[in-house]
Amino acid sequence: MKRLILLVLLTSLCSQAQERTKLWKWSVVAVAASTAADCHSSFGMRELNPLLRGPGSRFGVQSALLKAGAVGVLLLGQKLFLPGRSGRMKSWSALNFSMAATTGAFAVHNYAIRR
Repeated sequence: MKRLILLVLLTSLCSQAQERTKLWKWSVVAVAASTAADCHSSFGMRELNPLLRGPGSRFGVQSALLKAGAVGVLLLGQKLFLPGRSGRMKSWSALNFSMAATTGAFAVHNYAIRR
């Protein structure tokens, strides 16, 4: 689990290495943090998404790596696509924040189920 969190955080740090607007940088951090929280809250629980199901229909290491990889590809695509297109950064920031809010809501739900 620590490796997954490290992978997600390193992805966000790499995305921040170049000059970007602060809003987009914070949106990347929000996506990385919410993804890490969602993976942590889902670990070992029954997974409803057939693409993320591991052995026994549980969310496991393979599921977490797949989820982190998908988020990493999205952030890498933004990093490669956005330089020189500052007009689109606000749109991508809004998308990132909404994705972070949705993923964060799933994490809160998962933690509530565990109680």
